Amino acid sequence: MATEVKPAGSTLEFLVGENNEQQLWAEVYTRQFPTDDEFECLTAEEQGELLAELREEVELLDVEAGMMQRHAESLRLTRSTAPTTNVSSARRSLMAFVSGGTGNLSEEATPGDSAAVNQSDDWSEQQVAAAATGSGVLNTTSTGSTRRGQPYSRKLADAKDAYVVLEDRVAMLTKERERMKQQKDKEERDNDHLRDLFRATVEEAVNRMKELRLEELQFNREVICEATGTASADDLLRYMNNRHGAQGKYLDKLNAQCAAAERSILQHQRNLKQRRAAGEAFHAIDFEQLRIENQKFVERIERKNLELVELKGTSTRTVQTLNNLMDTLNGLTSEQSRLRKDYKNRCEYLARLKREMVSVAQEAKVAEQKNTAIKLRHEAVRVPKIENYMAQKAEEYELRKAQRNWQRKVEIAEGQLGLMKQQIRVLVNATDAQRRRKRLLAHQRSTASTKHSVHGRRTSVSGETRTANFACPDGTIDVQVQQEPVVGGSKGLLDMKRRQ
Repeated sequence: MATEVKPAGSTLEFLVGENNEQQLWAEVYTRQFPTDDEFECLTAEEQGELLAELREEVELLDVEAGMMQRHAESLRLTRSTAPTTNVSSARRSLMAFVSGGTGNLSEEATPGDSAAVNQSDDWSEQQVAAAATGSGVLNTTSTGSTRRGQPYSRKLADAKDAYVVLEDRVAMLTKERERMKQQKDKEERDNDHLRDLFRATVEEAVNRMKELRLEELQFNREVICEATGTASADDLLRYMNNRHGAQGKYLDKLNAQCAAAERSILQHQRNLKQRRAAGEAFHAIDFEQLRIENQKFVERIERKNLELVELKGTSTRTVQTLNNLMDTLNGLTSEQSRLRKDYKNRCEYLARLKREMVSVAQEAKVAEQKNTAIKLRHEAVRVPKIENYMAQKAEEYELRKAQRNWQRKVEIAEGQLGLMKQQIRVLVNATDAQRRRKRLLAHQRSTASTKHSVHGRRTSVSGETRTANFACPDGTIDVQVQQEPVVGGSKGLLDMKRRQ
């Protein structure tokens, strides 16, 4: 059985433009399947695989038959004026092609595939009847003749009666491949056009939504009152007038853009006509080259855009760094101004300190000279011994202590003197007035004499006895306080050391 194997993927995707297509198709159409005995000897898995391959073969044959039918129809349309002798030859060729393509399949097919084989035979007969009115180029032979009133019977062609030569099949498959490629390109162009149309529609809808949202916000801001939620007629009329004016301006702008676009289109059309007239019209290869260049430029633009984004990020970071550095510079400038003022003040303070240091050095020099002179004088003075110094300090302490005692005693005596004066005044007040005068005269005479005596006593060197004279009605009253100085043992110790 000669058949072909369906590869993975969609139908006819294995049709590749290679130099050995005829050899490839020869291997496909001359492939041999096992006989019935060999099929029975196979395992269940191998039989299942073989049945799957046979089903694929049947599907491929159906596809090939459909392709042949389309090719025959195209030939019929192109050769509708051909002689009638071609009809019988085309009928015989197509009969031989269909019988040769499916007869061996019916002979070598397994019982499980009888339905597929019968379906293929019925389809082949229908193709023969459909192509009986057309014309073809398939060259085969048929030895039988058809008689009126008898059923038509066809004979299988021998191996030498090839229903279609391999070159014709390769040509038809190549043509089908080109047709499918063109159809695929057309579908891709249509899909691209629809995609661009949908994208433009979506962009227009998004832009329109944004415009409507902005118009709604503007309407709510200019017409609707936020407090009451109502609109006044004046605000609405004003808003509609403004909107009408804005729409008119926008329409004028669009008209200007449309006019510019029309002028550009006319200019390009004139340039195209001039090129065509000069024989410089664009061809498919030119558009392909332009598309490739455009794709390259688009990729380059994308790379430049990415570089621009990176440069924008770099510039943003640079500006941020520059701002930080400017802030730091401003802080350092203010710090520099402060430090300069501080430096100036410190320089002035340093100069003043230097002047003071010079004056202090001079004063220190003078003081050092004075100190040296004083030291020399002190060294020349005789200094007592430590024992004598201690004895003198002890004597000084005893004398000071005695002075304090005498001061206390004087205070006590003065208190007694005041008390006695009070008593005397009381006694004087109690006497008679005449006697008081006499006493006063006597007292005056006596006071004159007592002043001289008291003055002499105070100037005496003894100092051991103190006397106080007071006047009284009978005469002079003398109060004497006598006490010897008391000196402790330190004085005796000092005297003893002196004697030694």
